[in-house]
Amino acid sequence: MVGQTISHYRILEKLGEGGMGVVYRAEDTKLKREVAIKVLPEQFTRDPQRLARFEREAQLLASLNHPNIAAIYGLEEADGVRFLVLELVEGETLAERVAKGPLPVEEALEVCRQIAEGVEAAHEKGVIHRDLKPANVKITPEGNVKVLDFGLAKALEGEIPAADISHSPTLTDGMTRAGVILGTAAYMSPEQAKGKSVDKRADVWAFGCVLYELLTGKRAFEGETITETIAAVLKGEPDWEALPENIPWNIRTLLRRCLQKDTRRRLQHTGDVRIEIEEALTEPTTVSPAGVIGAVQPPLWRRAIPWSITAVTVIVAAGLAFWSLTAPQPPSPKKFVITPPPTAPLAITPPNELAISPDGRRIVYLAERDGTRQLYVRPIDDLMAAPIPGTEGAGGGPFFSPDGGSVAFVADGKLKKVSLLGGPSMTLCDVSQLRGGSWNPEDTIVFAAASEGGFSLYRVSAAGGEPESLAFTDPTKGESRYRFSEILPGGDTVLFNIGLGAGINQIAVLSLQTREQKIVLEAGRQAHYAPTGHLVYATETGTLMAVPFDLARLEVTGDPVPILEGVRATPGVDYAFSGDGTLVYVPGAGQENQGTPVWVDRDGRVEPLVEEPLENPRYPRLSPDGRRLALTTGQLGAGDLWVYDLAGRPPYPLAFEGHNGRPVWTPDGKQVAFTSDRSSGRDMLFWIPADGSTLDPEPLLTSPTDQVPRCWSPDGRELIFLQTSPDGNDIMALPLEGEREPRLVVRTEYPYRRGEGGAGAALSPDGRWLAYVSGVTGGPEIWVRPYPGPGAPSRISPNGGLEPLWGPKGREVFYLEGNK
Repeated sequence: MVGQTISHYRILEKLGEGGMGVVYRAEDTKLKREVAIKVLPEQFTRDPQRLARFEREAQLLASLNHPNIAAIYGLEEADGVRFLVLELVEGETLAERVAKGPLPVEEALEVCRQIAEGVEAAHEKGVIHRDLKPANVKITPEGNVKVLDFGLAKALEGEIPAADISHSPTLTDGMTRAGVILGTAAYMSPEQAKGKSVDKRADVWAFGCVLYELLTGKRAFEGETITETIAAVLKGEPDWEALPENIPWNIRTLLRRCLQKDTRRRLQHTGDVRIEIEEALTEPTTVSPAGVIGAVQPPLWRRAIPWSITAVTVIVAAGLAFWSLTAPQPPSPKKFVITPPPTAPLAITPPNELAISPDGRRIVYLAERDGTRQLYVRPIDDLMAAPIPGTEGAGGGPFFSPDGGSVAFVADGKLKKVSLLGGPSMTLCDVSQLRGGSWNPEDTIVFAAASEGGFSLYRVSAAGGEPESLAFTDPTKGESRYRFSEILPGGDTVLFNIGLGAGINQIAVLSLQTREQKIVLEAGRQAHYAPTGHLVYATETGTLMAVPFDLARLEVTGDPVPILEGVRATPGVDYAFSGDGTLVYVPGAGQENQGTPVWVDRDGRVEPLVEEPLENPRYPRLSPDGRRLALTTGQLGAGDLWVYDLAGRPPYPLAFEGHNGRPVWTPDGKQVAFTSDRSSGRDMLFWIPADGSTLDPEPLLTSPTDQVPRCWSPDGRELIFLQTSPDGNDIMALPLEGEREPRLVVRTEYPYRRGEGGAGAALSPDGRWLAYVSGVTGGPEIWVRPYPGPGAPSRISPNGGLEPLWGPKGREVFYLEGNK
């Protein structure tokens, strides 16, 4: 079109091309000025939906009038061509500018201040940009910032339902393909990447991406492919170490709050962003200490926890460290290392493995060796950890008595206590899957344990007896689990965690007198009351936050700030407080959580399947043709399901939300069944196409109890899965045809342990035999029985065993025994 005249606009040159049209520099021959015109491509002129979007763009832009937003002059049609007439903005885009390297801090902040002003003005008009990125921002020769291209914007009141992913913003120039997710991947908010409806918080996310890129010279989220980039957006974190050392402390906090994946945790308004930047530009720069492990910015400590805190870190196979942080002066970290004995390494899978005494002088942790678990005690001022007699077979959840002389724990389906001075353990009551407890000076214990509807709160005397029910989950509110209870000072109120499924948690309090409940934090989990008058709680990623808390009114009285990152998250977050403010925790972001899937031949030779170590790789399962590997990676208790192509092609994700594990391929390799707690907070059955074409799995079955898939019948008509029951695990068969009514195959009498997934069941390649784990003789062993029956079972692993798998010819069964 260059050289042509449309209406009274003479086309001078092509400037660019995007999802909503081609942009040209043109001369307005009537007004004698240069303008930009955006022409809808000819191939879309017969598309009513596309034309409607184009006209909507004009209406939206016409409602905006701000010096930091490129203006619209009109919407016109001539010779069958529809086009917008726009303000021509001279200068270079931010993408062109940052390609030369990061901007100086003050320049980057000034540019982003102007961007924030423009976007804030748009939001006040009910307009969301939805495609904010450096290529859509220009800096004029005079230094003014102009935000361009609201072509993907949408009025707040006109939101398209989340289920319609085709209306989300586009990624490439090939935007006409059906099924392409829209927007620019590296700047797309997690909710956009999932095809969900968006609001102005999507612009807050994109703004954070732009600010990070200007400061560092690189994108906050990127990958070699679109899939990898989207995966980084959904589950990755920016390289925070890449930020320049001289940025103001509040800008570091601002970036983290803009880039919160949970929209409820993200900054809610661009105006708040602008205010923070203005303060950073006008106030003296406060810089966080660089190069010091555990250093925390003084202003954050002044706003968060003005105390002296001693932190103790237990590290798997590496040691234990602690440091003292004293506010409001800059922290001066100190640490020493205590190595747990090789005979008693820290356990991995239970939801909470350690506790600290009220006086901060002793640590108790759960150790595991050769499949056997036991509690160990380690005084802070000693070099040795010693086993606690009577705690053999402990399943986690230790917590101290008020005087620090005894420890309560769960083992063999019982809540028990044991004195640290010696003597046998004492059973207090029956309990299933303890999820945190607290012991008050009146010798009352409040704990969370599995119930018919999920996890509920109970109370029992420390002398033992029948537990009293305190609170049950309310399914009508989406509640599935009450966990991690703590009796607050005064003894009349319990602080606890409400699980709503899909990784969503609330923090609430319960009156022991009236049984009334009250939500004190809408997002967060596993809270502890600190003696300084703060609640310390964990995010889903293992970051500890602190927020002021009024104990009398049971209300939060300020804003939360991060105090510690990288705490290990199993199903629970591994940290605990003492009464004197000492914090003990297990780190979760180091090499100790990395691993590599490997091939092992019959001679024990090992060969890695992938080049780079992965974060907590687990549940590996090969496709039927042996060419692809499905496995879970990421933090324990919040894993993502991926497929690795063993021919060397890039991996791709299958499932993100919640904890996703135990993949099982259909015999034709086209689908993968797995378990996920995304919808209910319990492990439920889902399946999804194995080619990565969607991240939206289909539920296979709903149940009030946990379910774990184990294998398919050879014809693909039935899924064998484990389902929890009061007596252990039930092995069930789910037909895929008809009404999908599951039937009982066998009762295993082996208790469900979430990390083990019920220990296993597998059909032989010809479908005639079932290998499974049974506890009928007291411990987990591998048994084989005819399938579907009748016939008597035979025990094939008298020394114990878990996770049976058949060899490809059906003549052998492979299984785990301890660490062999």
